[in-house]
Amino acid sequence: MKKYNISYNIIMLLISFIFIISFLLLYILINHKIVNPYIPTNYEKLNNEIIELSDEYSEVIELSIIGKSQQDRNLYLIKLGKGQQKVLFTGATHGTEYITSAYLLKMTEEYARCYISEQKFGGRNVKQLLDNATIYIVPMINPDGVEMALNYHINWRANANGVNLNQNFPTNRWDDIDTGIYQPDINGFRGYSPASEPESKALIDLCENYNFKFMLSFHAKGEVLYWTDDNTGIVPGSIKLMKIIEKSTGYKPMESTDNVNSYAGGFENWFRYKYNRPGICIELTPSNDSKDPHNDKYFNSLVWDKAKYLGLDVISDNFL
Repeated sequence: MKKYNISYNIIMLLISFIFIISFLLLYILINHKIVNPYIPTNYEKLNNEIIELSDEYSEVIELSIIGKSQQDRNLYLIKLGKGQQKVLFTGATHGTEYITSAYLLKMTEEYARCYISEQKFGGRNVKQLLDNATIYIVPMINPDGVEMALNYHINWRANANGVNLNQNFPTNRWDDIDTGIYQPDINGFRGYSPASEPESKALIDLCENYNFKFMLSFHAKGEVLYWTDDNTGIVPGSIKLMKIIEKSTGYKPMESTDNVNSYAGGFENWFRYKYNRPGICIELTPSNDSKDPHNDKYFNSLVWDKAKYLGLDVISDNFL
């Protein structure tokens, strides 16, 4: 009997030990954070975080490179999920908008963490959603511009060639763009020809290689949605997608614009024109009286508190 008690006690101690270790490992997984969105996301920081994310969550994240910037920096593509339905998110089209890169990396980490641990996120079943759909994420399409904004000119929005990438995509109205700027500039130059830049070419090639159901281009500032224009009109699915995003974030949908400079070379405008599918520009952060980037230490109130569920809501059964 005494021998039995000793064996039983040892077994119980082992079970307790295994339970404690399992709990500690789960706690570390849940609370270990790779992405720091509270400081500016430059190219080096993005490079380090994105590689660590792909190593930590290799079960649900796949990392690749879709091209090189003008100054030979990698244009990374994150594949988040395992589903057949494909959607595209992009960030940092403009150099000043590196907070959108932080947002997309934060989204990637939180969704991947919940997928692996099979936890819900805000009541959303992350594993189910990411088993049904794959989010393709280009978190920083303009790394050269980001470096210019952080190290050279705080309002630098163009790429290294001085081209505004969001005026460089080849719609049927590209020739009508006239900003009054006809040479390289920190913001307003469309380029000497459509799709002249390596960054815009990389996105065009990406879209041609994958059958994306829709795309979202993340910008700053405004907390508004640009989802239609006078060139493409209302493409199938746009109203439904816009309303899902509006409900998820509280961001305001804008009226269609007839300003050709606003739509004739934009990525989302080109996507709608080319594929007749929804392409929406999302201005993530609040407007203010400055052209300067927001202070990243306020990331939660600027971005995350309102938009943390957006990526899951748009791949829900309500749309896909």
